[in-house]
Amino acid sequence: MTSLPAKPQITALVPLKRDSRRLPNKNFLKLAGKPLAYHIFNSLLQLESVDRVCAFSSSDEFMDKIPPGVEYIKRDPK
Repeated sequence: MTSLPAKPQITALVPLKRDSRRLPNKNFLKLAGKPLAYHIFNSLLQLESVDRVCAFSSSDEFMDKIPPGVEYIKRDPK
């Protein structure tokens, strides 16, 4: 009898940039009273198909703005 493969693990990576060309600091501008990033993270955390949600940035300034349940991954700024 052949066993089924393990369920793949799905990770959502959300890139956060401080220096957006068209709309600076857009991830933390308010939308319906909350930062845009809040809505993105909240939606991803509610998805049953997503196992892990990560914020991905070269700047440590976002670390205190990441909600519980979201991992922070620092990337090389180069």
